[in-house]
Amino acid sequence: MKYIISATTSKPSTNVPPSGGGGSLTILDPNGAILSSLRSSADLSGRAGMGISSLCSFPQEFSKANNVGSGGDNTQPVIGYGGNCVKRGDNYGMLISIRSSSSPPIMHWKCRLPETEMSGGLSISPCGHYVVGGGSSGSCFVWSSIGGELLRTIKAHYRSVTSIAWSDCGRYLVTGGADGMVHLFSLMSLVDVASSSAKISKQRNVPPIHTFSVHHFPVTSLVQLAGGRIASSAEDGQVLVLELFSKKVLVNIQFPHGIQCMEHYNGRLYAGSTQGTIFSVDLDAYAMHETEKLGAIFANKRRRQEQLDTESTENWTLEEKVFGKKKTDTIKNSKGDNNNQEQGYRTDWIGHDHAVTSIALLTESEPRKMISGDSFGQIRIWELESRTCLSVVHPWSSAFANASNADDKKKSPTHPVTSLRIIAQPDVPPSSGIFHSPAGSSKNLSSFSTLVTPLQKYISDGIESANSSNACPSIAAGTIRVPFLKSNRTAQNMAYWEARPILREAKIQQQSLKEGGKSEVKEEIASMREQIKKLQEQLQAKDSEVKRWQTVNNKLMSKLQTKS
Repeated sequence: MKYIISATTSKPSTNVPPSGGGGSLTILDPNGAILSSLRSSADLSGRAGMGISSLCSFPQEFSKANNVGSGGDNTQPVIGYGGNCVKRGDNYGMLISIRSSSSPPIMHWKCRLPETEMSGGLSISPCGHYVVGGGSSGSCFVWSSIGGELLRTIKAHYRSVTSIAWSDCGRYLVTGGADGMVHLFSLMSLVDVASSSAKISKQRNVPPIHTFSVHHFPVTSLVQLAGGRIASSAEDGQVLVLELFSKKVLVNIQFPHGIQCMEHYNGRLYAGSTQGTIFSVDLDAYAMHETEKLGAIFANKRRRQEQLDTESTENWTLEEKVFGKKKTDTIKNSKGDNNNQEQGYRTDWIGHDHAVTSIALLTESEPRKMISGDSFGQIRIWELESRTCLSVVHPWSSAFANASNADDKKKSPTHPVTSLRIIAQPDVPPSSGIFHSPAGSSKNLSSFSTLVTPLQKYISDGIESANSSNACPSIAAGTIRVPFLKSNRTAQNMAYWEARPILREAKIQQQSLKEGGKSEVKEEIASMREQIKKLQEQLQAKDSEVKRWQTVNNKLMSKLQTKS
């Protein structure tokens, strides 16, 4: 399996040579070499290049169900948001297919969105059936990815929506806003039609399940953690770990600089700051550090162990022996000699001179790497184990490469990195060559682009009539259907959404029974037929015996009548 890096910028350059990127989307390999780029214009003249601010990919299950990105097909469909940065309000949503390294990305369609600025970008649900966007007015828009219908518009925040994330189970939507609030919504409540009235159902505002109001500054990033948890960051450098099911704040970490973006892998949180530093926090070590401040001792703390060995503990109480320190001991603050111990859970990655705007982690290959991009257009590739920078790439800035000194480089035009994505590419067969195009890939692409149509700007009346009926809206044959709920929320609908994993497992077991258990079913049918045949033979024998006794009885009755 091969991997490529897709990097986007909101300010594309049209006068950059092909070897230096220049488009709004650039494809790189894990070593930093530029493979291809996407160049598109927002108008017919081609002078105003269109940038991309956010990029989100469809889940693998959704793509495989539509025969895209599976098998030998190297295509990965993504939905992006961007537009012309010169003309205000000229922003679009778009469907892009990112293919192998030998061919550039293709834009299938672009459409105007309900708001001129989608500050929260566009995000695809983990099931792949819904697309959610956050606007600068504080509203969230929910579309169906199949058909592009606008299902609902809700007022999520008082100020603009800055970030959107999903829970690991895929049933909850988490939104962060410039008002400092983090809201938790149920996906079922967003896509369910609560009333049959067309005037009330689509305009009704859906209240959040819970609101976390701990941040005092605008929320900048949300990232999904394992175990039903979400990490949120703010402009003041505060990072919180929120537990969704208990609605509690588990961790509150304060960094010296504001945080712009975050990523998570294997219990470690990576946060990019506005000053160019990337902070790496080991959440397990942080939990041990906080526990130690309460008085506990761990085996790897040699200083405490030496203190126990050298000092006399005969006069110590049981509590002092367990926790390893006397009550008269004081904990030094972060400004004292214990500074290294206080920050033992944190690692700083220093290299960027500008704000880090996006982070991506490549953990499926060896060595594991981290890719980071800043507001100046610089992309750095790091090795996670050694924390060293392997390469520095400037995909969009030819002026940076031509600059002679550091001052000229700071004055050169910037093309900020807005999004970084790691995309898997199946290995190409050796006999086919690098320019081989898998059979049926173009057909799968066209069918997928027909299935995922442009997002509608307004709510149409046809959606209400389709949802009010008992049946799901008809989709082309051979494709999966959108799991719309009925008009009124019933106990059956609730049970269906709660039992979806159980139903999926039962369906898999049923399919395995059909495929692998046909011989057992045939044997059972044959044995049942033999039993039926034996019962029929026994019934015939009993019938013949009854007839024989009837003849004997008739003879005896005739003799009695003659004697009388």
